Amino acid sequence: MRITNIMLNNTMLLNIMNNKTALSKYETQLSTGKKITKPSEDPIVAVRALRLRASVSEITQYKSNVDDANSWMTVTEKSMVNVNDILKRARGLTIQLSNGALGTTDMEKIVAELSELKNQVLQEGNTNYGGRFVFSGLKTDNGLVFTEKNTDTYEITEEFNNKNIVATQRVIDGTPPKVEDIYRVRLSYDQIASVSGTTLVDNAGVVINGSDGTPLTVVTVNSTDTNANKPVTGDVHFVKDTGELIFNNVEGKTFSLNDNFNMKFTYVKNSFEKNQIKPEHYFDCIKKPDPLDNTTWSNFTKSAEGMNYQTGYMQTITINTLGRDVITTDLVRDFDEIINAIKNYTPADTELGVLQEEQLSRIAGAFISDIDKQLANTLEQISKSGSKLNRLILTDARLTDDEVNFTDLMSLNEDIDLAETIVKLTSHETVYNASLMASGRVIQTSLLDFIR
Repeated sequence: MRITNIMLNNTMLLNIMNNKTALSKYETQLSTGKKITKPSEDPIVAVRALRLRASVSEITQYKSNVDDANSWMTVTEKSMVNVNDILKRARGLTIQLSNGALGTTDMEKIVAELSELKNQVLQEGNTNYGGRFVFSGLKTDNGLVFTEKNTDTYEITEEFNNKNIVATQRVIDGTPPKVEDIYRVRLSYDQIASVSGTTLVDNAGVVINGSDGTPLTVVTVNSTDTNANKPVTGDVHFVKDTGELIFNNVEGKTFSLNDNFNMKFTYVKNSFEKNQIKPEHYFDCIKKPDPLDNTTWSNFTKSAEGMNYQTGYMQTITINTLGRDVITTDLVRDFDEIINAIKNYTPADTELGVLQEEQLSRIAGAFISDIDKQLANTLEQISKSGSKLNRLILTDARLTDDEVNFTDLMSLNEDIDLAETIVKLTSHETVYNASLMASGRVIQTSLLDFIR
């Protein structure tokens, strides 16, 4: 085969370009620290790099979620611990009250402190983290309690069962004063504007009949009305100012013993004081800023409203605690009852005073019992929160390990071996220089050399 000068030159140039390309490859690797700079150089490395980078990015986001969840739940837990401490103090004050031998000044001090403790419990309901209210479910821009007096109209629907019908006693001032036995259901608010129906219905909307077989009729009264605590058969007294439903004793006792009894009651309230609970966080209700314009109404439905954070692939954790599970409406009404009972107490030097002292003792005992239940409930919520925090700590440790492992894998896949690359670069540099030297010898031959 005849080798021409053109063929020789072309082969020489091809070899020089191949050697320079290889040299450029390792120069680029050494300067970037990466095995490839574009997918076409090694598709397998490129695909694996994309997957590993996605995994590292996901882990970084999961760790951020865990940190945010940890902070949120720490704030929530601290607030619940505060509520627990407040309830313990309220219990201690009530025990002092039950022990007797307290003068008027001591009573006033207890009333003042119980009032402040109640307000502090409610203010804990507006605890926020990063501008978001922690006890408001998904409505994180809406605090649990009013921060000022509010005159919006709410149509509120509450549901009750037989356990909510409580037998109690009430002192009636008269000549002579007396104690009346009553069966009542205590609503979540007092000073109610009106009731939305004239008959009692169960949770399915079916009318509830009295002992005479006819539908129970709701009769609106005030606590100062004569026989407000003594409805006749077939009637239920709705006491607007105290926020109570008073049953006839026969029907009240029957319903309280019936485990299948249930009832829903809808009423309208249009005035809320500072630190009162907002209905939308506790009940099915309709907020009516303008009662005459239904385009301004907002409907709220009681739901779980769990705030879920993703902490791993197919792994989520509910980080929030609902305010109604910590600060119940019964707790607020219990505070109001004990405070009002102390305020209305008359020194036991009259027949009325003796009865009021006995009633105060009963209310104090009931308050202590309810506080104990509330303390148990609060401790349960704190325990649940603590369990979730422990889970977050374990999750964070796992994510930290995963981050290290996947980062190492990503580095092994993408990053060069520095020593190996330097050796290869030096080797190809030698080859390239050698090819230039060899080419120089070939190029030196010219036409004059052949003429000679």
